[in-house]
Amino acid sequence: MVIAHLSGGLGNQLFQYAMARQVSMRLGVELRLDLFSYRSDTNRRFALEAYGLPTQPACWRDVFRLFPTMAISRLAPRPIYDRYWRYLNLMGVRARCRHRIMDNWQKAGNLPLRQKGIIAERQLTFDPDVLNISDNSLIVGLWQNQNYFRDIREQLLVDFRVSTTPCQKDESLLRRMAELESVAMHVRRGDKVGRTDFKATSLGYCVHAMNEMKRRLRKPEFFIFSDDHAWLSSNLECGDNITIVSHHDELEPHEDLRLMSSCKHQIIASSSLSWWAAWLNERDDKIVLTPPASHWIQHPAHDTSQILPLNWHVLNCDED
Repeated sequence: MVIAHLSGGLGNQLFQYAMARQVSMRLGVELRLDLFSYRSDTNRRFALEAYGLPTQPACWRDVFRLFPTMAISRLAPRPIYDRYWRYLNLMGVRARCRHRIMDNWQKAGNLPLRQKGIIAERQLTFDPDVLNISDNSLIVGLWQNQNYFRDIREQLLVDFRVSTTPCQKDESLLRRMAELESVAMHVRRGDKVGRTDFKATSLGYCVHAMNEMKRRLRKPEFFIFSDDHAWLSSNLECGDNITIVSHHDELEPHEDLRLMSSCKHQIIASSSLSWWAAWLNERDDKIVLTPPASHWIQHPAHDTSQILPLNWHVLNCDED
């Protein structure tokens, strides 16, 4: 058995699942999902239940078998557990079950990949040592690199089909997307606005990308998705060829993803959700426009060059 430690939103969960799915298929062992991080994450929730995945959550005994000390610490009530780790963090002690590349930018690449049954990601570029992961491992990381799972693309296309039928409004949108020269544009702002380590989607990028699609396509029809519809209304001019999709709530990111990936072309943000929308698009003639890879995580010690597939088209914008 291998266990994938999940954290973050739907896009991150898809990366984490995909990497661990590849490992479990290579080893011929069962894959289970560690959902412990959602006990204390008030902003995100486990979102993969929207898909009929061939796996189930890991139970306490599964974690205990791999790492008894960590499993025992998880028995503490949430306030006590959180306070305990805040105190240890002040002392310089870090949990093994964490994204090391986010905590220790300079030294992570020199750390061993495996630490007492836990496989912890140490770099954003492809790590060839990951190919040698053994059974009975708990896998922790972001794994935002298709080199870890593109060999099982056909299986992931099956795994990542939403298990429920679309609502009537989505059915209508899906028909239009199939009939028209549809382009999904994702505008990611929200908690990225004002941050120095990530880039929120700018108005300049939106305009530049839409103009580029108009240059490449005869009659593009834009379907726009965002976590900040108020910003869209204030900044983006509406038109006959623009549809803003805003009827899904924050508990339905999989519905936005289903629609975005069903469009014939994509304009993505520096966002794991729209990355997957483009990657799951099965059309051979698709056009994917993207901000530079450096917009994903901005830190001099991190090489983000492998985040974007080579056949996607990078747009640079002066406003960015």
